[in-house]
Amino acid sequence: MNKVMVPNLKFDWVLLDENLSDIKLRTASGKEIPAHKLMLATASPVFKAMFTLDMLEKKSQSVNMIDISYEAAIEMLRYIYTGSIENGEFSLAMELLLVGEKYQLEGLKNKCEKILSLELSSENAVDILKVANKCNMSSLKKNAVDFIKQYMSVSSDSDDVGNMILSMERLFAK
Repeated sequence: MNKVMVPNLKFDWVLLDENLSDIKLRTASGKEIPAHKLMLATASPVFKAMFTLDMLEKKSQSVNMIDISYEAAIEMLRYIYTGSIENGEFSLAMELLLVGEKYQLEGLKNKCEKILSLELSSENAVDILKVANKCNMSSLKKNAVDFIKQYMSVSSDSDDVGNMILSMERLFAK
């Protein structure tokens, strides 16, 4: 029986390379990042729609991502081109989770979920719960709620517990 060998394609060599790029991503800071429509459209149904339907991005050579930081856009591209992210910093993971939601990058969302689950603390649990709720990440939401319940049962700092309860009430009142 003949085996068909499928090449292991790596695209990290074209990440951020202007030479073959055919689109620019304009970030919140105004900085532009070179990218490739094929890579973006393959990874994201949102990008695919931008480049194939009668939308502004189809005709122009740029995508305005004015709500996304330069750092988050770089990590989003790194994920699209290589399947990984390098910067697992908490605040960036929070932003990347929202980016993953916006551009329907489920794998990116899952990577961020793992990072955020490991970073849960009394200072950020409610914020993680909010973003998990917004991005429909039920596992992350459960992790945050479980952390908050556990923290509330062992904490002697009534101000912290009260603030968490108020934040959760506001979140679920929306």
